[in-house]
Amino acid sequence: IYVDLPSDNGKLRDFMPPSSPFLHHLYFEQYEGEEQAKWLDWLRDVLAINTAPRLTSGALSDEFLKLIKNTSMEQLLSGLQYFWPRLKDHISDRGVQQLAQATVIFEDGSTYPLNQTFLKRKVFSRFSLPQDFQIPFLSAADPDSEGWDFLRSLGVASTCDVVPCSC
Repeated sequence: IYVDLPSDNGKLRDFMPPSSPFLHHLYFEQYEGEEQAKWLDWLRDVLAINTAPRLTSGALSDEFLKLIKNTSMEQLLSGLQYFWPRLKDHISDRGVQQLAQATVIFEDGSTYPLNQTFLKRKVFSRFSLPQDFQIPFLSAADPDSEGWDFLRSLGVASTCDVVPCSC
């Protein structure tokens, strides 16, 4: 079961598949401030209520896998960026591998595993490539933002470690 934190403004509900079960928002209206924080801690610790896409023993849950398959690249990246701080300490190597191998669909219909894509940072603008050479750049708003650095742990290339050859 999931719960949208009041501070999230519905982000989890918008991110998860419509069939995902959520606690009703009225469960939060009876408490305020510190009492609400204690209530939320109890829901998470005792009842295992989720405030981010659910992991199962550190791996991606069935809902999480369904979400990846049925979500646009932009929405997936935005959701991962938002929820990564809650996921990063609980996701296992297997879960990271599942995310890294998740297929993303580009506007032209091409598909790539996330770990074979690039974040279009300014560093890549230094290179001129042949017209027919395509690099699978992710569509991320403000790709130079440090908020996208977590993608490196999923195998996304965000720097260029190539030394030009003057052959």
